[in-house]
Amino acid sequence: MSEVNENKFIIGTMLFSFSRLNSFYNCKREWKMHYIDATPSIDSAMGQFGSFCHHCLEKYAKGELDIFSIVSYYEDHYGEWVTMDFPPNNYVDLAQKYYDTGLDYFTNLNFDFDRYEILGVEKEVRFAVGDIEMIGYIDLLLRDKESNEITICDHKSAVLKMLKKGGISKSDQKHFEDFKHQLYLYSIPIIQEYGRVDKLMWNMFRQGDIIEIPWKEEECLAAQNWAAETLALIENETDFAADPDEFYCRNLCGMREEYCPYKRLGIIYNRMYARCFGKKSKDYEENTTMCDEWKDNRDAFFQWAFENGYDDWNILMRHDPLGNYDKENCYWDYPEDEVVE
Repeated sequence: MSEVNENKFIIGTMLFSFSRLNSFYNCKREWKMHYIDATPSIDSAMGQFGSFCHHCLEKYAKGELDIFSIVSYYEDHYGEWVTMDFPPNNYVDLAQKYYDTGLDYFTNLNFDFDRYEILGVEKEVRFAVGDIEMIGYIDLLLRDKESNEITICDHKSAVLKMLKKGGISKSDQKHFEDFKHQLYLYSIPIIQEYGRVDKLMWNMFRQGDIIEIPWKEEECLAAQNWAAETLALIENETDFAADPDEFYCRNLCGMREEYCPYKRLGIIYNRMYARCFGKKSKDYEENTTMCDEWKDNRDAFFQWAFENGYDDWNILMRHDPLGNYDKENCYWDYPEDEVVE
């Protein structure tokens, strides 16, 4: 059986979650290594922080912690949950900032649980979207005691820029669309169980905001179409090429401790691009540019690199150190004294 056919067979037997679908857009190579090759994934400090805050909120919603004990629980158990290092930052101590943000949230916890009847906490739901068998966990399923409205609530550690007049900033719209896809998919089994869903809610605990929107049938259908289209992309993928990004590769990729030639190549490409076009970058070189073939197609640079002597130890050189980045001026060589990252 060819690798392509074997991949399709494995994909065809998968039970999909929203994150399993959505993470395909992060890096296809990472997705294949994790879900097809079954390479164990490692967490990030930000992911661990989010998981721990979810855990605290779950215990609070179940009555296992109250408004007085949740702060001490957070302080006592934070180090057990958040064990990875936060990414380095020149301007702020991220480890301290995340810890303080969580502590401030739980110290001033003002989610109005008294307003709702709690129908479910971390409620497991299984459902189908067309031929896609799916599973999900709903952080909170709520019924308003006065209006009888049913709301699906998700706790989010992400930060979205909110506009003064309400709504989400244009730069964060794509991120918010992902949030909506998730809860609209989760609404499918809730409608089957309760007959309706009236609202979707996000408890943005890092930024202290509650975002709430009415449930709309057309958006639920759009989420189902998104799921079907994403699965089609996964099933038809053959290359599973990497999508390297320096910050993501170094700090967030679940496969960041595994060998990935694209990781280092992506970092090299990003720095080369910054030298040419990143006027605010410390690496920027005035009057230096990159050929259109590489500028418009990072994969073309990757292909040239593999065909022209790239390995994990050499570095990108220029025959004319002040010249442009193109096939004629660039080559790979080994540094004599320089340590290659």
